[in-house]
Amino acid sequence: MYKVKAKAKAKAKASGLQGQGQTSEVKAMIFCPRGPHPCFFHVHERIQFKLATLTFRSLRGLAPRYFADDLRRVADMPSRRSLRSSTSHQLDVPRTRLVSVGDRSFSSAGSRLWNSLPREVVECQTVETFRQKLKHFLFSLSFPGH
Repeated sequence: MYKVKAKAKAKAKASGLQGQGQTSEVKAMIFCPRGPHPCFFHVHERIQFKLATLTFRSLRGLAPRYFADDLRRVADMPSRRSLRSSTSHQLDVPRTRLVSVGDRSFSSAGSRLWNSLPREVVECQTVETFRQKLKHFLFSLSFPGH
């Protein structure tokens, strides 16, 4: 699969934070098996990539059933069928009581992330094209000038 190397140790040593357990910026280096070039993601983008991929697989029936049971499309809700959002690919974001725990659940975080993705990413038909377009989208967020 993928080899992930954290570049935090060198960054911490250069910034003088080694031993304090803190780094100013942590990046993960992902070596893709299909290409010789390394891909750089911030850790936050790597988590978003994994979460969005799992959400895509769940909606397409390619993940375990218990993941798909937590996701509901807005179009499938009887109370929202007459709204404009019923024709989109939006997911219902459930209300949670605890920000620290409830907002981090798969149903809440996955739905919120899915709704924030652009239409051309969400409408992909295969996992490979979804991952490619998602990776491009996340890179454009991380490195806006490139």
